[in-house]
Amino acid sequence: VNTGWDFGLSDHMTIWLHQRINFQERLIGYIYGADEDVFYYWKELQKLDHVYGYHFLPHDGETRRIGTARSPDEKPRKLKELLADAGMKNIKVVPRTPDKYTAIQEVRRWLPTAFINPIECKQCIKCLENFKRDWDENNGKFKDHPKHDWAQHGYDGLESLVRGLNAHGVLSDVKPEPVYYTPTY
Repeated sequence: VNTGWDFGLSDHMTIWLHQRINFQERLIGYIYGADEDVFYYWKELQKLDHVYGYHFLPHDGETRRIGTARSPDEKPRKLKELLADAGMKNIKVVPRTPDKYTAIQEVRRWLPTAFINPIECKQCIKCLENFKRDWDENNGKFKDHPKHDWAQHGYDGLESLVRGLNAHGVLSDVKPEPVYYTPTY
C-alpha cells in the first residue's frame, strides 16, 4: 500500500491509500482530520493491516520544524527525517509543482484508471466532487488557483500520490522492498 499525504494542523490533514494489483490502480482508503500531529496519523497507519510501499509526502516534507534540533549545534530536523526516525520507510518527497494546472491535468488523466472503494473512500470522493477554483467577481472569471478549503486538502493528498507514483516509477512496475511494521504504542 502506498500513501499520498497533504499536511495540515489547523487545516485538514489527508492521506490517501493506494494499491496496484496487476494492472489496476486502487484507492482503498482515506484518512483525514485536523489538530493532530503527523505522528498521530503515522500511528493510525500502523494500526492498519497493510504492508507499505512508498509514502509520498508533499513538498513541505522537506521543511524543518522548530524545536526538533537534538543539540544547539544542530539545525532543526526536516519533517521527513522525523517520520523516518519514527519508523516510516520508503519516504519520497514530491516537489512543489511550478504549474498547478498541469498537476491537475496529470491527476485527471490518472483518475479514470483507478477503482475507488466507495465505502472506505466516501469522504475523499466528496473532496473530489467539491474541488473547484475560486470565482473572481471583479473580472467575471475563474481564478488560476483552486479554492482553499477542505476539498482542496483532499485533492492535494491525491495529487501527492499521483505525482509521486509517476515521478518515482511506481506505475512502471518498479516496487520498493516490502516493509512490515510492528505497531509501537
